Amino acid sequence: MYASRLFVAYTESKILFALLLSIPTFLEQSKEVPMQETDVERNLKEIESIDSASHAVSRGIHNAVLGGGEPARKVADALHGTWLGHPLHPALTDFVVGAFAFGSLFNLASGELNGKLARKLIQAGAIMAVPTALAGVTDFSTVPRRAMNTAAVHGSLNSVALVLYLLSLRNGNGRPSGMSKLFSTLGFGAMFVSAWLGGKMTYHYRVGVDKSERPEGPTEWTRVLSDAELTENRPRRIEVEGTAVVLYKRGSRIYAMAAVCAHEGGPLEEGTFLEKGADGVCVECPWHQSVFAMEDGHVVHGPSTYELAAYETRVQDGQIQIRLIERKPVVEQDSRQLVGELVTE
Repeated sequence: MYASRLFVAYTESKILFALLLSIPTFLEQSKEVPMQETDVERNLKEIESIDSASHAVSRGIHNAVLGGGEPARKVADALHGTWLGHPLHPALTDFVVGAFAFGSLFNLASGELNGKLARKLIQAGAIMAVPTALAGVTDFSTVPRRAMNTAAVHGSLNSVALVLYLLSLRNGNGRPSGMSKLFSTLGFGAMFVSAWLGGKMTYHYRVGVDKSERPEGPTEWTRVLSDAELTENRPRRIEVEGTAVVLYKRGSRIYAMAAVCAHEGGPLEEGTFLEKGADGVCVECPWHQSVFAMEDGHVVHGPSTYELAAYETRVQDGQIQIRLIERKPVVEQDSRQLVGELVTE
């Protein structure tokens, strides 16, 4: 009896590991020259039903957020990761992928302890999948058209993986069964391909990557434009040391900030300029409605999670002069301070 059970467990594990080993073969077949589309991506773009449906869903969510006013935008900001300084979704996926992956591996192993560990890990992954999916859907609402189909399939595969892992839990009953192992392995496969597509969105389509310019100057007052050439409430785009800068005058005050939106490179001089309470004069990007404070370039509303370079301004002898506002490297300084504290302890 024991020998037959051992043989069955061995056979199941061999089959499931074969399924796992087939995933790299799939990825190997889709290798490409850097910055060129794979056949998979081209095929996704050519499926009109996916393209039209994903575009409708994406823009529908985005319009709902904008229509919800300030409360809806604050919720979206939290899910985008404006408070984090970079997109939230990729940070959350690490936990989900790790929990599900190790859950699958423990599920394949024999023994009651391994079964309990697998169940706990899959449960943790399923719980964290909820905020991860919410953050992903929020990012999908402003995803660029070039990556929309890939993002839609990425999200769909994540949903499939979650369902498969839930089925694995349902069929486990405290001890991994053959069906439980099968579902968790199939879930891992779906998650693996989805993660590959997520990597393509970041490294190929540059979704979530900072698109803004990061100038190092001018650090000294530099003349950029005659004051008479800047009309009040009419933004003006100029080039300063190779960096695009938008100038904006309101009353007697002149603002200067980087002119390229960090989210997708939108031209901010074509955006909407408005007052936002304590944030003062702000500009809303015309492409995906990120909002930045002209005073210092900080993000007021996403989807952008990256602040922009801002400049001090003054007028001397009828000429507008600007110089870059130097930002304190808070993260680096705090890291050095933390390391110092650990060493002294």
